[in-house]
Amino acid sequence: MAIYTWAEAIKLAPTKLDQMIHYGAMEYDPMFLGLPFQNWPGGQSVTWYQTHTLPTTSWRTVTDAMTSTAPTRLPRVGSLKEAYTQMQVPPLHEGAVSGSVNQYAANIRDMSRSIGKEVRQTIIDGHTNTVAIGATAATKGVDKVVLGPGFAAGLVYLKFDDTADTIQLSTDGTTYGTAVDVSSDLKGVAVYDGVDTTKYIYLWFDFSDSDTGGDWTTTNAATGLTLTSSKEPDGLLTYVYPSQRVDGTLTGAPSNAGDAAALAQLDWLLDMVPGADFFITSKRTRRAIKSLLSGSADIVDHWKGMKLARNQLAYEGIPIFASSGVPITGEHYVAGTATATALSSISAVRMANGDGEGGFMCYNWNEGPAATMITDEGNEQKIRLPIYSRDLGEVSTTLTDHFYRMTGHFCPVLKNTQAMATVWGINN
Repeated sequence: MAIYTWAEAIKLAPTKLDQMIHYGAMEYDPMFLGLPFQNWPGGQSVTWYQTHTLPTTSWRTVTDAMTSTAPTRLPRVGSLKEAYTQMQVPPLHEGAVSGSVNQYAANIRDMSRSIGKEVRQTIIDGHTNTVAIGATAATKGVDKVVLGPGFAAGLVYLKFDDTADTIQLSTDGTTYGTAVDVSSDLKGVAVYDGVDTTKYIYLWFDFSDSDTGGDWTTTNAATGLTLTSSKEPDGLLTYVYPSQRVDGTLTGAPSNAGDAAALAQLDWLLDMVPGADFFITSKRTRRAIKSLLSGSADIVDHWKGMKLARNQLAYEGIPIFASSGVPITGEHYVAGTATATALSSISAVRMANGDGEGGFMCYNWNEGPAATMITDEGNEQKIRLPIYSRDLGEVSTTLTDHFYRMTGHFCPVLKNTQAMATVWGINN
């Protein structure tokens, strides 16, 4: 199945309405414009395997025995999530008072921009599902839990050993993962499940609170570790694997005040993600990086074969995109933590290549029977455009308003844990 960027889908769009919808949806965001999309392969969910480690290659003499190894691929399961926007307007505004502006077209464009903004933000930072922990004897010391990708509804069980000062995670309440030292405060440290070692949480732990709690194990919903299925898909930043995530100092955890952006952070990201396609950060941090590059700023005007809407700041030829989808809300992109300074992040991302392997991409599906089919003349593969617009007409018996609806179905995926890395805790 061929992969198309949104820009390529726009170029192939057969009607002006299709083009208007998609230009409105991706407007002002070159990163989103180039994100690889692939048509949904079918079924209720899709399973893919993230490449985690490669098989070992060894040297030998011709008489040495060979030792077999296997790559580590982490199973991931995703489902399509639906985004929609719906609006109603008086027909009078579309007709008698339209003037020189076609209000029908304006309505479609406004809906496109709305759904595009929401989808962009979610694809970057979707589903950072936070579990708030109450100050109960059963969970003393646990301030916050942030789930890694792949968790479904249900319970997460934690076991605390007050003598050894360790904590463990289980999804079945019986088999617990590797014990993590909590003899000092933790801020966003990964704790792995004992049932499925590809699953993990980020844990915030206050050691001084735990000292009075004794041993405990969460066993039921009343302890506050009930998980709920998210309406949003897991986003780009959610997929960053723990070993690919580091704080702004590149050594220890940042203070509440965070750390300033530095070129050493960009170098670390490039070392962690060879062949990165782009950096992505908040608009605030992009300004800080630009000041570091003042007088020697690298500028690019093309990206992945596309002419960019404006010249983009770059580092070693790799564009630095700023997006409101990268939040400035606190530690590990999660709101609700009392920090002296709002913290941001910088990520390096490698996108999926033509066969859909090796990086970040997004499945999409368009359910409408009138969904536009696009034919790639080079290989006769087909895709559906990611967003579908409906004109519902006057659907109410009591109102004369005109109704419109626009929907899209998306499932972002990361095919390789080493295709993305993040520096978090940036305070400028």
